[in-house]
Amino acid sequence: MRLIGEGRHLHEAKETGNIKRESKNYSYKEQMAARELEKELAAKQNKNDTPQLTKKQQEMLQQQLDQEQAIRDSTRKVNLHH
Repeated sequence: MRLIGEGRHLHEAKETGNIKRESKNYSYKEQMAARELEKELAAKQNKNDTPQLTKKQQEMLQQQLDQEQAIRDSTRKVNLHH
């Protein structure tokens, strides 16, 4: 959901809602293209915001994943024998 402001009034517009004409110089197609570009840029920015793990955190994560995989493997073996 996006907030569109004009003066003191704020209007909420859903992603699939009506397009508010900011200027008659822009066509519906151009406004939709601009909205799509904004979404892509926001997604790209969110993707870059993921924190990098330290070497110690990476080791701990790998140990946890290894333990989980061992549990899944042993559970799979038990289920195959029954």
